Amino acid sequence: MDKKELVKQKIGLAARACFLKYGLEKTTLDDIAQSIGLSKSSLFYYYKNKEALFLEVAIQEGEEFLLRLQAKIMQKKSLESKVVFYMQERYNYYIMVLSQNRISTQALSKLLPGYFELYDSLEKKEIQFVARLIKTSIKN
Repeated sequence: MDKKELVKQKIGLAARACFLKYGLEKTTLDDIAQSIGLSKSSLFYYYKNKEALFLEVAIQEGEEFLLRLQAKIMQKKSLESKVVFYMQERYNYYIMVLSQNRISTQALSKLLPGYFELYDSLEKKEIQFVARLIKTSIKN
C-alpha cells in the first residue's frame, strides 16, 4: 500500500469515529483532520467534501460487513438456514446503519447521487454471493 492509500485509510478510520460520535451533520472536516494531526486543507487533497468522505467510509464499511456476513453464512448447513440468516443479518445491519446516521433531507439530497452508486455496488456483490450460495447448494 502506497503512502497516499495509507493516509486515506487513516482519514477513513478517523472519519468513521467522528461520524459515529457526532453524526454526519455535526461532524466537521476540522474534527476529522484534528483527530489525526492534519489540516483541514490537507483533507481536500483526498476528498472534495465531507459527503464524498462519508460515502467512501460507508462503501468500505458496507463491503467489510458483507465479507464478515458471508464468512458467517458459510458455517450454516442448509441453503434455507444460510438465506434466512443472511436476510436477518442484512436487515439488522441496515436498521443499525439508519439509526446511527440520522440524516436530514438537506444532507440526504447532497448524498443521493453517491448513495445510488454505493447501493448498486453493494447490491451487485450481494446478488453474486446469493447466486453462488444457490449454485453450490444445487451442486451439492
